[in-house]
Amino acid sequence: MNIFYGTPISPGFAEAPPLLVQGMKLKSEERAISSNEVEKEFKRFTDAIEATKNELLAIRDKTAEEIGEDEAEIFDAHILVLEDPLLHVEVSRKLESEQKNVEIVLQMVIDDLAERFSKIEDEMMRERATDIADVGQILIRNLMGRPSAAIRIDEPCILVATEISPSTAAKLDSELVLGCVTEIGSVTSHTAIIARALGIPAVVVPPGTITELQNANTIIVDGMDGAVVADPDEKTIEEYEEKEQKRLEREIMLRRKIGLDAVTTDGVKIDISANIEMPIEIKIAKENGAEGVGLYRTEFLFLNRKVLPSEEEQYQHYRLAAEAFPQNDVIIRTIDVGGDKFLSGSGMPEDVNPYLGVRAIRFSLVKPDIFNSQIRAIIRASRHGKVKLLLPMISCIEEISSAMGYIDECCKKFDLDSDCIEVGIMIETPAAALNTKIFSNYMDFFSIGTNDLIQYTMAAERGNKQLDYLHRPMQPTIIRLIKEVTDNAKATGIELSVCGEMAGDLRMIPILVGLGITKLSMNPRSIPVAKEMIRRISFEESSSVAKEIAQLLFTKDAVDKVEKTFGERVKSLEINGARFQD
Repeated sequence: MNIFYGTPISPGFAEAPPLLVQGMKLKSEERAISSNEVEKEFKRFTDAIEATKNELLAIRDKTAEEIGEDEAEIFDAHILVLEDPLLHVEVSRKLESEQKNVEIVLQMVIDDLAERFSKIEDEMMRERATDIADVGQILIRNLMGRPSAAIRIDEPCILVATEISPSTAAKLDSELVLGCVTEIGSVTSHTAIIARALGIPAVVVPPGTITELQNANTIIVDGMDGAVVADPDEKTIEEYEEKEQKRLEREIMLRRKIGLDAVTTDGVKIDISANIEMPIEIKIAKENGAEGVGLYRTEFLFLNRKVLPSEEEQYQHYRLAAEAFPQNDVIIRTIDVGGDKFLSGSGMPEDVNPYLGVRAIRFSLVKPDIFNSQIRAIIRASRHGKVKLLLPMISCIEEISSAMGYIDECCKKFDLDSDCIEVGIMIETPAAALNTKIFSNYMDFFSIGTNDLIQYTMAAERGNKQLDYLHRPMQPTIIRLIKEVTDNAKATGIELSVCGEMAGDLRMIPILVGLGITKLSMNPRSIPVAKEMIRRISFEESSSVAKEIAQLLFTKDAVDKVEKTFGERVKSLEINGARFQD
């Protein structure tokens, strides 16, 4: 028996023989073309676009019917890739410059776009690389005249592959595919969303693991702890059967409590909202008991496009969220590009150090046309609910003053008062954290973005694995800084929330509550278990632990203190999928 560990992306346990699926990337023969053939090759490309669009529409309809409308919307994103003018322009340009057949040129363009997205640090944005590659393969297959690829499955199995595309995942029969093991993917990928909807446990394992699994007679997929067991013995099989029974029982328990508030044992109510990025996540947020949207990331509307979204297009997206939560806050963050996110067609030069360059609010202030269009769309959406506007990566009062100037002008455009919409700022730089007492005179609320706050405070890029020891959320330095922000917010009476990954971390939730933070926003699927965690702690106990950690020097001591105090309660909930959801 061999056990391999990876990242769980879809909960549950499954046992079956493995079915190894080899890489399905198509390779076409390269041939040179003359300048006279460029137009003909581009016509082949546009014909393939039409054929691929029809194929994706068919997959979308089948997905909506058999899985759900939310999951079907994944393929709307695929179709947008096909319609993206940037794709058409790049293919046309490369046909002229490379003078090779369109299959080869298209693969170059797709590989380039996918690579650019794969380098984005934001996981949800990075996963769009898989969508682009998926669309590219369908396009190339149609160019080559190949029939739709299908995996033949005759008996129950665990699907083992380097990667499973969303279009392939949507065609899986959950009666036969009991689990999935891949080397590429993440919890935010569209393939993972489909696997969860189908109830198929899935784990992403380190590169090279699949080679070790191909000769196994039976494997167990543990979609809770991220383990894959090759050729398990009878005792291990019995243990996993018992785990699955407990998981189902606890899942039922959490589902029954979806409508309950998150209230500590000593009566402190904590508001739990959702972080969302796309309309597909609105329903997921509601189903998981979200009390509004604490962070609406808007970058997906702008990335990988030659033509930027219009005010009307943005308004329609924002309106959906506002109408879904008419009685709750819907906090929409203005575009946060730069750093690890690029924006096509912006005309901005690349920064030498993009993480410290023209990004987030800095980008908006040097591109007022883009900023004004987004502000107007958000103000229009605010007529449909309790919409608030959030400014990212604020560092100084000058940025606040400039941004508020644009917001005031947009309010006047609609004949509204200058305070027509509540405006807040992200606290994600040390400068913002240290100035919260001053900034509270000008803002309506604060939202702590813990991911960037840790990165900038510790001067350590999040993507650098060698610096993992600096990215730990339980760093006493970070706790002390959050405490200062919290204390300043309390002193000035300004509303404060946390919307970074820390908010959904079961071990960090008691610390945040203990610091006096009563609003948390997180991945929608983390909400049920986060609420249950809050219902199992007291504010008094959490406050005592938070104060003690703020006085410590070493991170290990902080981790040990939290483990000693809350470890058993965390452990009792992790089997419900908390780990794969975070």
